[in-house]
Amino acid sequence: MSSIYERLVELYETGQVPWDAELPPPEVMATLAHLPPGRALDLGCGYGRASIYMA
Repeated sequence: MSSIYERLVELYETGQVPWDAELPPPEVMATLAHLPPGRALDLGCGYGRASIYMA
């Protein structure tokens, strides 16, 4: 079993870091499907995928 550090190094080397995906996290998409349109605050938005999706 590799350490978390080794796994992150592997992800960086292959360019497959989980926070650099095109779509927002599936949890965000599933939650928003059940909410009416309105205002949202995305704290710690990273690259802003969820913010763009909520807009």
